[in-house]
Amino acid sequence: MTTNMTVFDKEAALHRLEGDLDLLRELAEIFREETPRLTTTLGAALAANDILAAQRAAHAIKGSAANLGAVALCEQAKRIELMARAGDLGEADAAYASLRVDLERFEAVLAELD
Repeated sequence: MTTNMTVFDKEAALHRLEGDLDLLRELAEIFREETPRLTTTLGAALAANDILAAQRAAHAIKGSAANLGAVALCEQAKRIELMARAGDLGEADAAYASLRVDLERFEAVLAELD
């Protein structure tokens, strides 16, 4: 888990969306629908030591998280993406565990948007 890092930067997310809270809620719903698939894909790629698939899944999670202001989640996904780019997934299991914790924390925050 990423400590001392913002779970959700609502101000930054709203700034990207020109203050449209309804759009933020809509994007959050899409995130909730899509992210489990991406997270599962990432976990499977890491288990199979599939560097390219891991890089792609981490990149997709990173982008979604960044768009919604999920700072800690974005950083964990970026960390995994960089590991995959370097061809070294040696620390990826720990990073993936942290990503899952940060995802749970972010999902709890998103639930408060409704």
